[in-house]
Amino acid sequence: MDVSRLGRRGAQLLPDSWEGIELPSLGSIAVAMKAFFRPDRAMNTNESCEIRFEEESLQVQIKQGEITFQQGACQRSDAIFHTKMQVFLGLFTGRITPEDAISGGLVRIEGDPQALYRFLSVTGLAAAQ
Repeated sequence: MDVSRLGRRGAQLLPDSWEGIELPSLGSIAVAMKAFFRPDRAMNTNESCEIRFEEESLQVQIKQGEITFQQGACQRSDAIFHTKMQVFLGLFTGRITPEDAISGGLVRIEGDPQALYRFLSVTGLAAAQ
């Protein structure tokens, strides 16, 4: 079974609520994004973003089909996504659409609003399909 099929199957088993469940670490999130990263969709991309989860930040750099991560704030980023880990997991697994997250105030974007769509198009389970 390939990683994307395994991930989709696992995403179906995620709970509807994260209440009382320990959330993954930033390192675990980076490993998941790396596993589902679609370099073929990012060959002409040179973009950095920062995902701020309340008190923690994860810097993501996508450059010509490569993805790298660093914990902490970016010195320069094309976009900053402010959200909660639970919301990000919903976006990552496709349970929450970017439209719903933005319109519902679940994610706030500093910078280019389209950056979230581009980011999700090369990472996450939806990108792997």
